[in-house]
Amino acid sequence: MVAPLKCIVWAALLLPVAAIAQSGLSDPTRPATATAGAVDGGAGMSVGPVLQSVILPKGGRPVALVDGQELRVGDKLGDGVVTFIGEAQVKIKGPAGVEVLRLTPGVEKTSRRKSRRN
Repeated sequence: MVAPLKCIVWAALLLPVAAIAQSGLSDPTRPATATAGAVDGGAGMSVGPVLQSVILPKGGRPVALVDGQELRVGDKLGDGVVTFIGEAQVKIKGPAGVEVLRLTPGVEKTSRRKSRRN
């Protein structure tokens, strides 16, 4: 009597989980390339390389994570070479010129002017 009741309880607990998993909800913890389809019109393909993270260690060489690949200044990415890694951007020099990858595309960092108080 206890075994069939245990099976019914487990089934009742796991059915909602399976339904949620199949509902097509997107995972908010996925990398930016996984959601690139929403940015480029829903085609499901990335327009170009995507900057995912930047690590700037004290006294060390900066590292950028681009499309899951760790890159340092001087490393090749496709036809280009990484020329600069900053706190929120990476510059890649290629045959078509310099391409700037940003952690937050469309958001520019601005500095506030200090107001003079008399």
